[in-house]
Amino acid sequence: MRALERLQDVRGLEIRLPATVHVAPTRLASLARFAGAAKVTSIIRLAPARRLATLVAFVHCLEATAQDEALEVLEMLLHDLFGHATQAYTKARLRTLKDLDQAAIVLVKACRPLLDPALPDGKLRAKVFAKIPRAELAQALEAVETLVRPPDDVYYRELTGRYRGVRRFLPAVLKYLRFETNPAGEPVVEAFKWLGANEPLTKPANDAPREVITKAWRYHVLGEDGTMDYRAYTFCVLHRLYAALRRRDVFVRPSWRYAVVHNDFPALRRDRLSWVNQNYIREETLLAANAKLVSAQSQIALAHAWGGGEVASADGIRFVVPVATVHAGPNPKYFGIGRGVTYYNLTSNQFTGLNAITVPGTLRDSLVLLAVVLEQQTELQPIQIMTDTGAYSDVVFGLFRLLGYRFSPRLADIGGTRFWRIDPQADYGELERHCPAADQSTIDRGTLG
Repeated sequence: MRALERLQDVRGLEIRLPATVHVAPTRLASLARFAGAAKVTSIIRLAPARRLATLVAFVHCLEATAQDEALEVLEMLLHDLFGHATQAYTKARLRTLKDLDQAAIVLVKACRPLLDPALPDGKLRAKVFAKIPRAELAQALEAVETLVRPPDDVYYRELTGRYRGVRRFLPAVLKYLRFETNPAGEPVVEAFKWLGANEPLTKPANDAPREVITKAWRYHVLGEDGTMDYRAYTFCVLHRLYAALRRRDVFVRPSWRYAVVHNDFPALRRDRLSWVNQNYIREETLLAANAKLVSAQSQIALAHAWGGGEVASADGIRFVVPVATVHAGPNPKYFGIGRGVTYYNLTSNQFTGLNAITVPGTLRDSLVLLAVVLEQQTELQPIQIMTDTGAYSDVVFGLFRLLGYRFSPRLADIGGTRFWRIDPQADYGELERHCPAADQSTIDRGTLG
């Protein structure tokens, strides 16, 4: 309620940007930040035009911030509302499983005679009631009807107990929040407007938009005679509003977080973005696009001041994967009780990303290092590859040498590392002369492999 009241206080100033003025949002945000941080005396000393522009930008951005804060609180409340209903349903379900099982056993005994082809129809009822008394059978049937829920149930029984809490903030939400929509969110906004118009009435009209009612909600909202349960309809609209907010099918203006992808620009319309996603966002197109970006940066003089592209570094970043997938692996050190993946990438000394591979779990880096290097498709061809200890192994040293690369790992605890000779009789100069006789065992006289 305080968030909504703050939003109304800002709107009460009735300060708006002229419709003919097109100012970049980043510029407005910059002016607003200055106004929020500066002292009043500093703003007073500004030139009149600059002072007016700064204050208008501040109020404009303040409305967007206040509206975002109100929607964040609303989204949190709706998340708790439907999340707690789901938890309450799960607990109630666990408590009633025993009763449901007992009722199901009684019904099984009663139904079994129906499958006996030798039993005449005239004796069927007598046979059933001889095994299961009528009262017991009626009680079992009533228990099943009470406890069984449809597979797509929305846990409305658990929501009804929280209706009084919803009524504390719903009138203000209906009054002060003004949603806009794309075609997918039109049923939600129409239903929201209907609630706003009928909420003050003692007896709401029976002409509520019904496109918002999904199959899961229809059982609770609409009676057999077509009448509507206003309370169930309210929960249905809030449930659909919560989902639409998260998908941005409904949005508000001005806003930083809940604004729309703009219909004024054909290239940013949802259907266009969806088409681009389905036709262009795939591995081969991303590799080609990345190659062009690397090439473009390589033409910049500053990039050549950093390096010539002959050196690259490979390392991995760990990410927890919140969904179930065979591509994620466990590792308590990085993922706790969950599972995750490693994003292993190759970066040039011109600060461009050359290639990357997603690795299940935390496989040793040396297993994928060569794949990252050999499969990169940019014009840069680094020959010196730097890694950390995780990518080191004797085999990788040899493979890199055979392929013409220089492998330069940053080895931890290098003092205890064994060195290998390609030629057992070779003289390694300073390295051999400065190695004490007692430590000659660290220089193995064998050959590689």
